[in-house]
Parts: sequence; structure tokens; C-alpha cells
Amino acid sequence: MAKHILVIDAVPHSRFAVVSALRKAGYEVSESGDQVEALSMILNTQEKGMPFDLLCADIRMPGMTGLELICELERRRVSIPIIAISNYVNRDLVTELVRNCCSDLLVRPFEPQELLQRAGEVLERYEKGFF
Repeated sequence: MAKHILVIDAVPHSRFAVVSALRKAGYEVSESGDQVEALSMILNTQEKGMPFDLLCADIRMPGMTGLELICELERRRVSIPIIAISNYVNRDLVTELVRNCCSDLLVRPFEPQELLQRAGEVLERYEKGFF
């Protein structure tokens, strides 16, 4: 059964690029344009016993940020690997992501192959209990 990945990004063309690359690689992909909707989707799939295998979340979004989503998942004890995606990275952001158990960070621009490699690595680490 294909791994199920949730892609969260407010910018439609950015979300489309990530979703397309993952689907072409054989993943089942759901998508959301905002973190609040994504949180609802994550909690619903958890309740149904069919949680997402991975989140790919843009960090800088209007409303609830990706970092706030990660913190909320941690507060609710939802364990899921997360690849944070951002155009802009600084030391403070990296520190916060590490502190909040983010699995990996992709900085835009990136090639689809880099996304696929990182997703595969994160999923493999998670299956082995290392995330």
C-alpha cells in the first residue's frame, strides 16, 4: 500500500509542484491550502485509524504557521514525521524546528528529486523508530 502524504502550502503553484512530484513517485497524496484545515484532516485520519505517513508543510503561511501546526500536533501527542518547507531559513527557525521534533527541512528552491529523496529517507527513519 502506498504511503499517504499530506502536502500543506497556501501557494497553489508551489503545492501543485510538490503534490505532482510525490504522485508521480507513487505516493498517495492529499493536499491543503491552510494549516487549520490540515490540522482537521490530520485529526480526522487519526480518529479513523488511517493516519498520514508524512506531512510536507510550508512553514510561512498566513493564519496558523507551519511551526504553530507542528507545536499543536506535539501538544495533542500526534506522532507523525514532518518535512518543513521554507523559502527563508535562519538559525532561530532551525532551532525551533529541531526543538519541536521536525524530521527534515527543505529550502526552496529545490528539485523534485531532492524532495523524493528526503521523503524516502524520513519515511524509512520513521519506520525504524528514528525520527
